[in-house]
Amino acid sequence: MKTGTFFAQDQAGNMQQIRIIRDVSAHDGDSEETRHAVSFVLEDGSPLRRIDNETFQVIDTGAFITLVRP
Repeated sequence: MKTGTFFAQDQAGNMQQIRIIRDVSAHDGDSEETRHAVSFVLEDGSPLRRIDNETFQVIDTGAFITLVRP
């Protein structure tokens, strides 16, 4: 499993750290092909749904957050 982080901002201007979790150990049945399952969570563990390249939705609250580029 590999992880990474980046920052996003909600509509109120609050910065949120997002963790990217990549599970590269998942296999598709008997095939040799490895699946790369990716999930996104806030620093408090709240799961996110990716809407597009720059927008995520907090599943628990429905709030939207936007990627912040350095």
